[in-house]
Amino acid sequence: MLVILVRTIRPYTPLLFAAWVIARVLVPSAQDWSLWEGLFLILAYLKHLSLEVASQSQWAFGYVPFVKFTWVALEDFLALSAVLLLWRKVHILRQIPLSQWQTVMTDTIFHWTLNHVPLVEPKLDAMAAHMMKEQDFEKSLNKSPDRILHTQIPKQGWGPDAALAAITPFSKDENQHYKRGKISGTVYHGDAAHTDLMNQTFAAYTWGNPLHLGIWPRLVQCGAEVIAMTGNILHAPQPVAGTMTSGGTESILCAIRASLNHYGKRRGIQHPELICGTTAHAAVDKACELMGIRKICIDCTKEDGYTLNPAKVRAAVTSNTILIYASAPCYPQGVIDPIEALSQIALSYDIGLHVDACLGGFVLAFWEDAPKFDFTVPGVTSMSIDTHKFGYCAKGTSVVVYRNKKLRHAQYFCYAKWTGGIYATPSFAGTRPGALEACAWTSIMSMGQDGYKERVHEIVQATQAIATAIDETDGVELLTKNPSMVVCFGSDEMDITKIGKRMKKRGWELNTLQNPLSMHICVTALVAPKANVFIDEFKQSVDEERLESNGTGKKGSAGIYGSDGGIPEGPINHVLNFCMDAVLAP
Repeated sequence: MLVILVRTIRPYTPLLFAAWVIARVLVPSAQDWSLWEGLFLILAYLKHLSLEVASQSQWAFGYVPFVKFTWVALEDFLALSAVLLLWRKVHILRQIPLSQWQTVMTDTIFHWTLNHVPLVEPKLDAMAAHMMKEQDFEKSLNKSPDRILHTQIPKQGWGPDAALAAITPFSKDENQHYKRGKISGTVYHGDAAHTDLMNQTFAAYTWGNPLHLGIWPRLVQCGAEVIAMTGNILHAPQPVAGTMTSGGTESILCAIRASLNHYGKRRGIQHPELICGTTAHAAVDKACELMGIRKICIDCTKEDGYTLNPAKVRAAVTSNTILIYASAPCYPQGVIDPIEALSQIALSYDIGLHVDACLGGFVLAFWEDAPKFDFTVPGVTSMSIDTHKFGYCAKGTSVVVYRNKKLRHAQYFCYAKWTGGIYATPSFAGTRPGALEACAWTSIMSMGQDGYKERVHEIVQATQAIATAIDETDGVELLTKNPSMVVCFGSDEMDITKIGKRMKKRGWELNTLQNPLSMHICVTALVAPKANVFIDEFKQSVDEERLESNGTGKKGSAGIYGSDGGIPEGPINHVLNFCMDAVLAP
C-alpha cells in the first residue's frame, strides 16, 4: 500500500510545494517555525533520550561513548550532506543561464499539464495534426496515395522473383534523386562502379555476424583492419585502439560511455557533467539522457565564429566534469572547434576531450590546409569518424578511436554471470551486420590514399567556390569561414527558407537549420561537379526572392524541423512524435 501511495502522490509534488509556499505566505502562524528547526529539535530529543537510556545501562561505561560517537558521526554526515547539497544547487544555479531555466520550467509545466490535466492531450493532438497538415509533412514523405499496403505476412510465399519485382521499380526511380548530384550530403559517392563494389561485397558476407568470432575469422579481420587504417589517418597512438559501430550516433554514445566510466565512475563522480557547444550533434543529448549525465551547453555565438569558446569552457569545468566534446567540423555551420586550445584545458584538468569528426573526418585527414584536429593534439582522448560518409562505405558503419586501450576497455560491456554464458560486446550492439564491415574494408582498400586525396581536392575546391560566390551575393551572409565540405548561409534581408524553396524547385535538396535560422549544403563527390550549376541557380533564386520580398526583410520559419526558437520545446516534441508516427506508418 505504501508503494502505491507514494507512486500516486509523487506526480503531484509540485502542487504540494505550491501549497506549502502559499501556506508560508498567507498563514501568519506558519512563519513561526521551520522544518529545519523542527528536524533539529527531533534529533536533539532523540540524542538526549538515547544517551539517557545508555547511561542507565549496567554497561554504561561502554554504551555511552559508543552512542556519543554514533551521534557525532551522524551529525557530521548530515552537516556535510547539507553543505554538499547546497553547494550543488548553487553550482547548478551558477551554470544554467536564465533562458535555460525558462526552458526547463516551461517544459516541466507542459509535461505535467499534458499528463495530469484532463482534455489537454486531445487538444494538443489536434494542434499537432493541424501543424503537420499546415507544414504538409505527409507530402514531404512522398508516399503515394495509390500505394498497395502489406501489413500481414502472405499465407503463401511470393517467391524471390515476385518479391524483388515488387520493389525494384521503386528503387530505380527513388535512386535517381541522388544521382542528379543536387542533394546536400545523404549519398557521398554514388559512382556506379563503387556501388557495384558495395553490392558484391555485401553479397559475399550477407549472413556474416562478427559476434560469432570463430565462424567468420576473415570478416572479423576486415573490421579490425578498418579500425587500424582509420585510426592511422587520425594519427592514433600504436597499436590503434577502437571499435566499429553502426554510425555516428553509436560512436558518440560509445565515446561518452567510455569517458563516463574512465573519468567519472573510476573517480567516484556521482553527478557527471559534459561540456559541449550548442552546435554539438544531438547524439550528445541522447547520450546524456540515457546515461544520466548533466550537459553543460556553451553558446556558440556569431562573435566566436560558431565555435566553442575555450575561455567559456574553462570557466564551466568543475570537479564533476568528465568530458569536453568538440566538433571537427560541426554539422550546422561546418566550422572546426579550436581543438588545440581545448586540449590544453583537458590536460590541465585531466579530463577527456572527444573530437566528433563523424561528418568530415575523412576530408580533414586528407586536406593539406586542415587545422590540427586529431591525435597529434595531445589532449584528444577519443574521436568518432563515419566510414559511411566521406569514407564512401555502404550505410551503417562508423569507427570510434581511443588514445589507449584503457579508454577502450571503459566502453566494453562485459557480463560474466549471464545464464546463457559469459557475454561481452565491444559496443552497444550485440549482433552486427558483418557484410557492412566487409563493405567498409573493400571501400577503403579500393579507394586508397590517392583516391581519397583526389576526391578531397575536388570537394574542397567546389566548397570554397560555392562559399566565395555566396559571400559575394548581396543580402546573403556566409556563416562558414574557411569551409572544407559544408557551406552555411543566412540572411537578415530575406526569408532564407524561401530561397531554399526556390532552390528546391530547381531540384536542390538543402538542409534547413535553426538558431540562427539558416541553410547549408554539404558538398559530396556527387555535388562537387555541379558547383557552378549551384552557384548560378542560387544567384537566380536570391534575385527572384529579392524582387518578390521587395527588401521588406521579413523573416520566415524553418517549420517543424528548424523553427526559430519561438515555440517551447515541449509542444514541438509532441508534434515530432506525430511526425515519427507518420514516418513509421505503412
